[in-house]
Amino acid sequence: MKRSWNEHVELFNGKSTPPAATLTKALELLKSQTENTSKRAIDLGCGSGSDTMALIQQGWQVLAIDQEAKIIQHLVQQLPAPLPSLTTRCTTFEALETLPPADLINASFSLPFCNPAHFDQLWDTITSSLVQGGYFAGHFFGPEDDWAPNPSMIFHDTMAIEQLFRGFRIAAHKEVNKTGKTISGDSKHWHVHHLVACKL
Repeated sequence: MKRSWNEHVELFNGKSTPPAATLTKALELLKSQTENTSKRAIDLGCGSGSDTMALIQQGWQVLAIDQEAKIIQHLVQQLPAPLPSLTTRCTTFEALETLPPADLINASFSLPFCNPAHFDQLWDTITSSLVQGGYFAGHFFGPEDDWAPNPSMIFHDTMAIEQLFRGFRIAAHKEVNKTGKTISGDSKHWHVHHLVACKL
């Protein structure tokens, strides 16, 4: 939290990071749905690009969204050539009013950084974009997280998570509440909900 976004990007330079476990789980579940022929994904807060790259490698059309132009540039520079399967958009969550139809929406450690005043609108946009039978994969921070005092971020307890996912079938939900490290190596207590859910 203390580092700038530019410094955050530099932490990933030259590193190969695996896709999020929640995304991997969602992709496995989608593969088992033989009736699913469309492969349209949205990566919200694409960050280092590891999730976006994993989707592209598995043949998905991806809309990658991030608020930082340098992060988008970093993602595009990882590609050997411009790919028609990748579209990018530089915008904040607060300004995001519409999204195209998607079979998969991925949000790895990004949604908690939406301003609380705009989160309900963002979540409505996400759920409206996701097609029936499509999957959400991502993370929400809980109230015992070290960053919970930050008024510009949003945090959800278990009851709030249940409310958000009305109209979904929860395929995986792991709650982690422990001290660990940030990507920059700082010590931090994490309270995180890891979720994969299918829209009914």
